[in-house]
Amino acid sequence: MIKKQITERVKPAPMIVKKEGIRTIRLQLQEQLNSAEQRLASVSRKLEEKNYIINGLRIDLEHAIDQISLLQHKTHLPVGKPKWISRPLPGINA
Repeated sequence: MIKKQITERVKPAPMIVKKEGIRTIRLQLQEQLNSAEQRLASVSRKLEEKNYIINGLRIDLEHAIDQISLLQHKTHLPVGKPKWISRPLPGINA
């Protein structure tokens, strides 16, 4: 009996929306959409900036790797005087 009284008191309200209510809902949804678009544009700009920075760092790293490779190649060359200097030259170290 108590359940019946509670369910009678808590009936769902009919879904009647006045024109003003529709306008209000439409304006709220439009504001939410505009806000979401602004956030998306902001995130997009930040991603572009980060991609620009990442690409710059990638170029710097590739250049550094190339320089290290050149340095390693130079250090693997034979140590000491090159052979053309170590042989006797007429008139200089004969």
